[in-house]
Amino acid sequence: MQQQEPRHVDYLFAGAGAAASLLLLSLERRGLLQGKRIAVLDPDDKKRDDKTFCFWCGPDDPMAQNLQSLTRTRWSRTRINRQPAQELAPLAYWHITGLSLYNAARDLMQQRQIIREPAAVIKLSPDPDGLLVSTDRGDWIAAKVFDSRPPQFLQPAANETHLLQSFIGRVVAPENPYPDPDCFELMDFQIPQQGYTQFMYVLPFSNGTMLVELTRFGKDPISEAAAEPLLDQYIRDRFGETRLVSEERGCIPMSSAPLAAEPMPGLVRLG
Repeated sequence: MQQQEPRHVDYLFAGAGAAASLLLLSLERRGLLQGKRIAVLDPDDKKRDDKTFCFWCGPDDPMAQNLQSLTRTRWSRTRINRQPAQELAPLAYWHITGLSLYNAARDLMQQRQIIREPAAVIKLSPDPDGLLVSTDRGDWIAAKVFDSRPPQFLQPAANETHLLQSFIGRVVAPENPYPDPDCFELMDFQIPQQGYTQFMYVLPFSNGTMLVELTRFGKDPISEAAAEPLLDQYIRDRFGETRLVSEERGCIPMSSAPLAAEPMPGLVRLG
């Protein structure tokens, strides 16, 4: 089989998640996509509501203004460890669904005729024209690459730390509405710690559902087998009977060790 010649673009996005979607929308607002050849590569089609994205800011913050059309819920108060609620003013905690963000980016890609392929990026290499991007579906050459893939870190030294923030959450519809829908629960540590640092995170949504998420900080990610009984008991004890709407899961590396990869001209790491 003859080797296909690399395709050339100005911008290539390795990944189509939150960071890439937000950057695409921001570049569009600034008129920086005009006349550019762009490719977005991700093996996932991003057609599921698989993540919850939240951020802190005030009502006049540019981020709030720019994402207002995607905002599903915002909260003005929070509670930690089931203590009395605290006011967040002048800030609020804003929420957008993963699917609404993915769809906004997908609409933009269609409008701008941006190439979208279900390809996985395998390797990045320097090239006279920018960066050579090797994927499981062929090669690309890009002047600039925005890389959202999980970073690889060097082995931590004695004074450095490498942890994983892993989470498994359920969006549920309780029989009885959450009593204080303007207040979200940032951290509830009143669960078994199991040798890690673990807490529950509760976001009541305006449509009567809520996200109940178990988060772990530790060297090992939490497994489905470990999370399921903790989530079952917590939801049952606090909220009674519920109906499962959807689930989400993820794992975020958190390290003070340096990145293993050397910087390359034209490479911008996201996420």
